[in-house]
Amino acid sequence: MWWSVLVVSALLISGCATTPEAESPTIDDCVSPEGQRFLTFCASPSAAERAKRHHAIERGSDEDKRAENLVPLPVEGAEVRGDRDAAITIHLFTDLRCSECRAIYQRLVTEVDTRPGEARLVVRHMPRDERGQSVARAAIAAGEQGRFFDFVDALYDEGRASSEQDWERAAEQVGLDVERWQRDRRMSINDAILESDALHAEDVDVVDAPTFFINGVRMVGAEAITEFDEVFNEEKAHVEAMEEAGLAGAQISWRRVLENYRPVDWERVAAAEAQLEEGLQIDYVPVGQAPTVGAPAEDALVTVVIFADFLCPYSAEAAELWAELIARHGDDGLRIAFRHFPLPIHEGSAEVAAAAVMAHQIGRFWAFHDAFFGGEIGPEMGELAQALRNLGWSGDGFAAALQSEQVHRVVDGDRKLAEEVGVEGTPTIFVNGLQLMGVWSVDELEPLILDQLELAQAIADVTGNTGDELYLDLVEINRGW
Repeated sequence: MWWSVLVVSALLISGCATTPEAESPTIDDCVSPEGQRFLTFCASPSAAERAKRHHAIERGSDEDKRAENLVPLPVEGAEVRGDRDAAITIHLFTDLRCSECRAIYQRLVTEVDTRPGEARLVVRHMPRDERGQSVARAAIAAGEQGRFFDFVDALYDEGRASSEQDWERAAEQVGLDVERWQRDRRMSINDAILESDALHAEDVDVVDAPTFFINGVRMVGAEAITEFDEVFNEEKAHVEAMEEAGLAGAQISWRRVLENYRPVDWERVAAAEAQLEEGLQIDYVPVGQAPTVGAPAEDALVTVVIFADFLCPYSAEAAELWAELIARHGDDGLRIAFRHFPLPIHEGSAEVAAAAVMAHQIGRFWAFHDAFFGGEIGPEMGELAQALRNLGWSGDGFAAALQSEQVHRVVDGDRKLAEEVGVEGTPTIFVNGLQLMGVWSVDELEPLILDQLELAQAIADVTGNTGDELYLDLVEINRGW
């Protein structure tokens, strides 16, 4: 199921708990004198601090310490398909005998070939067994004659990567000097290349093939290809902005890799494994009268209950995730319910929660939610009052309404529920009862959503249950795993 996804994705990502957060960099950091040289690298404010560090490295006299030589996904020593100066680099770690790897390879080759000048494909070997090592050596030897990709394409086009005879036919088909190829594939240098690729994989925490990176954005497994267009197009938008600012493609890719690449936090993986051994916390969290978005109750297959604090920066970051997941799966049966958990460390968070309750009373909770997390509304009383009026609230005495028993009964009820189900920080979510803490990416969370959608449909087909009855069924089934 999805348990391995939780481990690899590393559970318990940071969230708001008991201590205030350090002030984030601002756009001014990007355009400071120290950052001018990397202005185009600062396509987003979050890049500012990294840009400053790169600029400091650039000033060093040691050529080996220049930033482009410290990229965690180097191109040197690997086979490259496409324009070597392309601004988007796709690094693929593959086993040539793996059927999933074959599908990924063929899709990536198609993308690179149909986007001339935009992208290049870098291939590194990650064979799982001796047979995989043998075909990798055969491909490396073909590369010695400048036919690496021709050879692999021939193997894959005919689905013949399993035997010596298959490899020999492919070598003849692509016009190799077969005698030289036979000699080269047995040379010890091939083992050195495989060892080098294995070290590169270890350096970037790749544990299995297929794994690929789009300018440093990690994508794991065959199912990740479904997200290719989205990730590629987002990266292309960054690249185009940098090109318009005058940076050459060859200088863009390594900067974007440095911005995008995230190593695996093995301490968090260990924590995830420990939690899996202990068992994930699973609770039925009622939706009740909480504001929901996505599928209506009777059509819901996956219920996600979110406990969030409007003044928690991690909750703000996670809000983008909910919007993306609803856009993808709201019509498939995903519904999201919002519960308030204002934290004492965030002064004014209870008042913002109360204002959100008032927005819910007039049927405008999600408009308030999106505007607040989008930065259109601030936490000051005057801003909250004006925002509510803009949304259609027409009562008198905003401050009194904000402190009313009816409003606080909702906020206090959500707090009490949070304590009952073990919520300690924000954001905390429950996916059909499965508790997950912190900020997750779409790529990390979607496998669980898809898994639960499939499970829910199967249970609904058997039981005929819908709505809250089905939700209860799913929580109980998840408890049993």
